[in-house]
Amino acid sequence: MDQNSGEITEEISFEVTGGHSPFHQVFWIKEAGETVFYGADNLPQSTYFKYHLAYKSDFDGKKALQDRIKWEKQAKEENWKILFYHDMEYPILSF
Repeated sequence: MDQNSGEITEEISFEVTGGHSPFHQVFWIKEAGETVFYGADNLPQSTYFKYHLAYKSDFDGKKALQDRIKWEKQAKEENWKILFYHDMEYPILSF
């Protein structure tokens, strides 16, 4: 993966987003008409959708916030499932 975005396989794509860290990456898994999104440290908990904030721990908080808002909108429009690896209550959110 030496590009800023692309496909690992036909089902798995990635994008370097920055935001949380300079080379932060997110992933989409698409199969059988479903999309699963993994935002890693840029979107580790479902509460990041509830509170639209630029976090101090992010490399570029404003970029990270803009990405989270964009992903939430797209997830709702396209019925994504989102994986949250730091969320004990809601590890998977379906729109």
